[in-house]
Amino acid sequence: MILFKNALLSDNSTWDILVNDGTIVQLDSKITSSADTTINCDGRLLLSGMIDSHVHFRDPGFPQKEDATSGTKAALRGGVTSIIDMPNTDPLCVGVAELEQKRNIYNEKSYTNYGFHFGADARDNSKILKDISNVASLKIFLNESTGHMLVTDDIVLDKLFANSLYIAVHAEGEAVDKAIYYAKKHKNILYLCHISQAEELQMIQMAKSQNLPIFAEVCPHHVLFNKAEETNLLIMKPRLRTSNDQNALLKALDSGLIDTWGTDHAPHLISEKEEKLTYGIPSIEFSLELLLTLSKEMNWSYDRVAKLYSANPRQIFKISKKGRIAQGYDADFVLIEQDTPYVIQESDVISQCGWTPYLGRKVSANIHSTYIGGEEVYNKEHKTFNKSKYTKELYYER
Repeated sequence: MILFKNALLSDNSTWDILVNDGTIVQLDSKITSSADTTINCDGRLLLSGMIDSHVHFRDPGFPQKEDATSGTKAALRGGVTSIIDMPNTDPLCVGVAELEQKRNIYNEKSYTNYGFHFGADARDNSKILKDISNVASLKIFLNESTGHMLVTDDIVLDKLFANSLYIAVHAEGEAVDKAIYYAKKHKNILYLCHISQAEELQMIQMAKSQNLPIFAEVCPHHVLFNKAEETNLLIMKPRLRTSNDQNALLKALDSGLIDTWGTDHAPHLISEKEEKLTYGIPSIEFSLELLLTLSKEMNWSYDRVAKLYSANPRQIFKISKKGRIAQGYDADFVLIEQDTPYVIQESDVISQCGWTPYLGRKVSANIHSTYIGGEEVYNKEHKTFNKSKYTKELYYER
């Protein structure tokens, strides 16, 4: 038994939480049950562990940039206890064997809970989609991608939508409307990755007004930077947009039009970024702290933060027993010093790539420690990482 005492939850209530065998078994204002371990949260903010639905951990294929170990450790440092990895690794995750290869890698190396988006193949892998089990979605690239993942043939695209219920897309500009069209036609649940432009938000607003199951993700970089700040290091897909787009994203977050906060964590070495045009930046270590800082500036509640980065991903992808502090749910937590600002330093970087675009930025909150199944897996003060016996592949209740 593990007892978390005096925890401030996202609704500003204070509770004791009793954990047994990795699961929350009791919440009460005061729990007197004996426990093997007692953790005094001392009024710190305790949130359900973050769920990052959009990461590129480069394993297999590019371990010099990131592997499952370094990526999931970086996630824990950022309060993220569950990640869903994208399919454009090497080999591309567009077949049964490639998916099983990734499962084996993460089963051995991951420090967080983990799941996978399966990749659509432009050469048409729609026939095998019924054989693919327990994935978050079929990821379709409608704009620039690597290898043979960019789908431009409308006949193939129609088959892909027809054979998979959950679809995630890389879609920019008019491609957003195209994705919504096919999702409406085939009654898909559609997840729009890294929305970055005001015109895309208008398309999403229209789709949601029709009660379509359309969900939109925004990334920290598109909210915190704009096109005027672009450098060789600050290049990703989609590219940084105008200040007007940036403001539109903020308004969409404020209104609730945006459903999730996902990093699109896509690390490259600085030498690779400086040598040639290379898309992608790292960010998962600091994403929650950046969101908490933004929420303070925007006067949002902690509950808004918890929904964007934990509860909503759980609900959208139907992830079992994650993303909520309630009896019967997994005891995955992040403990936060909510009023302890600090400036991000190079020594805070965990990602294998060794750098961050947020160097020198002041954040208003500080990740204290992270837990999976009630077991401490990261402690900032001691700079320690541990594997929990409760770490596992995500399961989707569909």
